[in-house]
Amino acid sequence: MGSKREDISSSTSPTVTTIHRNKAGNAIAVEVASAISSEEVATMRALSGGIKKCIEQGKEDSSSMDLDEIKSFEVHFEHRSFGEGKGGNDCTYLAPFLQAIAPGVAETVKGIATLAWRAASWNIDLENGENIPNDNHFNPMSMGIRTSEHLSYNGWRSLEAHKDVGSIYTIMISIKDPEDYEGGEFFLHNSMFESTNVKLDKFSAIVFKSNNIHGVRPITSGHRESFVTELWINDDSPIGMCRPTEEQWETFISS
Repeated sequence: MGSKREDISSSTSPTVTTIHRNKAGNAIAVEVASAISSEEVATMRALSGGIKKCIEQGKEDSSSMDLDEIKSFEVHFEHRSFGEGKGGNDCTYLAPFLQAIAPGVAETVKGIATLAWRAASWNIDLENGENIPNDNHFNPMSMGIRTSEHLSYNGWRSLEAHKDVGSIYTIMISIKDPEDYEGGEFFLHNSMFESTNVKLDKFSAIVFKSNNIHGVRPITSGHRESFVTELWINDDSPIGMCRPTEEQWETFISS
C-alpha cells in the first residue's frame, strides 16, 4: 500500500503536481513537475564533468596542481557503495562549485524546495496552526546546501533504504526519461509497513523531509541518473568537505 495522493494540475513552469500524505494526513513528500530546465541540467552535467576532469588531470600530472588542491578535488567523486548487496551510485559532489559557478541552478533547487515547503504546509506550526516565521531555519531559502550530487546508477542495481541523517530537506530531480531504464523506482516509507513508489518524469522533482526512510528499487536495465541536493541548518559546505557530518562541521568552524 502507498501513501494518500493529492493530485494537482500541472503547467510548464515549476508546479506542484502531487502531495503524498501519511495516514495522519501529514505531507511526507511533494512532487514538482518542470522543476528544472534542460539548460540548467546541461550546466550541472558540464560542472560534474569538469570536476571529474580536474581529478583525472591531477592524478595524471601532479605538477599542474599542488597536493592540497589534488586532495580537495579527489574527494568530490566517489564510487559510493552502501555495503555488500546494498547498492550505491557514482557520486560527483558539486557543492560548493555549484553555488559559485552556476548560482542560478542552486537558486532553482532552493526555489523547488520552497515551493514544496509551502504546498505541504511545512511552513505551518501544526501544533498551534500558526505560520512559522520566515527567518526560521526550516525555510529552505534560509538554509545551507550540505551537499549537491550528480548521481549515476550505471553499473549499480539499487540503493538500500536509508535516511539522510543531518539534513532537513532532500530534493531529488530526475534527469532521465522514465523509459530510459526499467525498474529503479524511488521509494519513500510513509509508515513502518507501507511505502510509496515514484518514477518521476524527466526534469521533475520530489522533495521530502530528509529523516524519512527512502531508497531506489532494483534497476533491471538501462541507466538511472539524478541530481540530488540536501539542505541543512548550517552554511554551505566548503570545497573538500563533501556531505559533512555535524561533528565534522563543528570541527571545521572551530578551527
